[in-house]
Amino acid sequence: MKKILLSLLLAGGVQNSFAMHGSGGVGQAAESSSIVETQVPVLFENVNASNSDGETALITASSCGFTKLAQKLIAAGADVDARDRHGDTALINASIRGHTEIAQQLIAAGADVDAKDEEGYTSLIVASIGHTENARLLIAAGADVNASNVYGQTALIVAARYGHTENARLLIAAGADVDARDRYGKTALIKASSRGHTEIAQQLIAAGADVDAKDEEGYTSLIVASIGHTENARLLIAAGADVNASNVYGQTALIVAARYGHTENARLLIAAGADVDARDRYGKTALIKASSRGHTEIAQQLIAAGDDVDAKDEGGNTALMWASIGYTENARLLIAAGADVDARDRDGETALMKAARNGRTEIARLLIDAHVDVNASRNNGKTALMLAAENGNTEIVNLLITAGADANASNSDGDTALIWATRNGDWNIKIVKLLIAAGADINASNSYGWTALSIAGHRDDCEQIAHLLRDAEALE
Repeated sequence: MKKILLSLLLAGGVQNSFAMHGSGGVGQAAESSSIVETQVPVLFENVNASNSDGETALITASSCGFTKLAQKLIAAGADVDARDRHGDTALINASIRGHTEIAQQLIAAGADVDAKDEEGYTSLIVASIGHTENARLLIAAGADVNASNVYGQTALIVAARYGHTENARLLIAAGADVDARDRYGKTALIKASSRGHTEIAQQLIAAGADVDAKDEEGYTSLIVASIGHTENARLLIAAGADVNASNVYGQTALIVAARYGHTENARLLIAAGADVDARDRYGKTALIKASSRGHTEIAQQLIAAGDDVDAKDEGGNTALMWASIGYTENARLLIAAGADVDARDRDGETALMKAARNGRTEIARLLIDAHVDVNASRNNGKTALMLAAENGNTEIVNLLITAGADANASNSDGDTALIWATRNGDWNIKIVKLLIAAGADINASNSYGWTALSIAGHRDDCEQIAHLLRDAEALE
């Protein structure tokens, strides 16, 4: 029986021994645990035998939390520093699962407190994920508080990442390097700030952590906090963090807050003197970011702080152009703030053209009411009316015609709005009717000699439009 119990430990530990008793749940599991704890002899034929995973009985007992068994195995001469195939020792296993009493026994028996597994994790690093008493024990035993794994993570960085405040406090008090970096350049403060662990961030700042340290992509603690962790951002600003620092993408904390819609963070940053006209590497300002995502309240704050409403990104797009793709309240706000409604991007497209193409009727109406040029054309000659007709946006076609859009304007290929509407088949017949009523020339041809009627005559899905155009032709 005793040899069988040891074999069970080596074959898979507590799980297999539980299975010997069927599926009776917690009660039988506890009974099985008790059998293993009390009936294994003090001495074994081979106390350091291991299974196919390299696990010895002591490693398995430490992992499963079998305190009495671990004690007997240690007394029987079990190797406290034996490793499984992943390099984990009994102490690492006990530490990662919070088995403090077993860890204490192992340390007392001379276990190496700084042993590392194949990924460089020490007992202290794994304990720092959440097992405070184990961390306290290991620190008292002289564990290296600045040891790092293959990812460059120290115990403090791990504690900061997972939000284990007491562990972080213990590590800082034990002299952990508050500015140590992982392989991505992230410090404990950057980790804590990116996860919203305010109390840990406070401890780190009090211990002298560099509030302006950057990771390999140039993110500071304040930039990552601005994605949504207001109290962390407030703390960092109060600690003197550079509000205008930027990452390798040119993004400042304010641009990041504007992009993700974090209103209170944006307010804090503006109040702290953040540059409202700073640009990322694509030329986008915080106002352009806010407007392209529909964050109206942030856009309002930025305008009030003096952000340039007509600033253009590298594509020549203004905040109003971005808003015209689909954010009505932002467009309304920008128009009221005096944004240039006739500004053009590098393709010559205006905000009205973007609204027309995307079917944003209310925005088109706002722009028309603001006296936008309804006949402005892109570099290729395409007008808002053509874009609306091409995309089947009937209401906008009607709005534009009513506002005086030229129904016979043509692009560089000679295509008129009527030709564009016809290309989309009978589902566009309402637009065709509107254009004919507005005086569109049904015989106008493009540079390839095609008229709306000749296009309709060659398409199976234009039967109704063809009839309509022939009737209109007959009336001329």
